[in-house]
Amino acid sequence: MDDSWTPANSGSGPVAIRGWYEISEQSFAHLLPRAEIPVDEVRADLVLVAGGDDAMWPSLRFAEQLAERRRSAGTTAHLIARHDAGHRPRFPGESPAPASPHFLYGGTPQADALLGQAAWSHILDRLSSTAHHSS
Repeated sequence: MDDSWTPANSGSGPVAIRGWYEISEQSFAHLLPRAEIPVDEVRADLVLVAGGDDAMWPSLRFAEQLAERRRSAGTTAHLIARHDAGHRPRFPGESPAPASPHFLYGGTPQADALLGQAAWSHILDRLSSTAHHSS
């Protein structure tokens, strides 16, 4: 991580650290290939859940990159995203995530819940499919 980064709101209170990831990508671009998750080699079904308003890191862009690498390798990835959701999707039955005194997560409780709800059926389908194939 690039130690030159400072939060935009450098006062007290929770901060968004997405910019830290983004500047670190630029500063250490030569190291990125070694840090890649080898999703193109994974035989399992891949479900990616990402919010476009994630204030912790650029999760939607990262998920899109992973999905593209899967497609390029001739495999699939299920990308479920909402541009207004943040870092913490909430699945059916989960309460809204509590606020952090340290970090901003982006999104809204409603958008995070809608993302979790949209992803839930895909997750259950993949788990069900896996359970049937392993029996």
